[in-house]
Amino acid sequence: TVSIVGQLTLVAPLRAARAKTVHLAGTTVPAVAGAIIIIERARGTGWRRLTTVTTAADGSWSADVATPRAATIRRYRVRTINPQLGRITSRIRRVVIS
Repeated sequence: TVSIVGQLTLVAPLRAARAKTVHLAGTTVPAVAGAIIIIERARGTGWRRLTTVTTAADGSWSADVATPRAATIRRYRVRTINPQLGRITSRIRRVVIS
């Protein structure tokens, strides 16, 4: 049995403005077209799904996610379950909303 495990990246700015959007982007390695990427943010002791996006032919993906009205710190991650990539989760990225 051979299992293929890929990587999933998440790029996010260090800061974002309140009541606007934050641009999140990343790639899959290897590049996989059509992979479903689940974008989540930390909430309490768990994670809340914000949206899903599909990767482009080069494995890239991006999304603009709404920021809250109040100043806070948000933690984001992305994950996928894909036959070519496996079950993978990105590193957590922290964004200061101010």
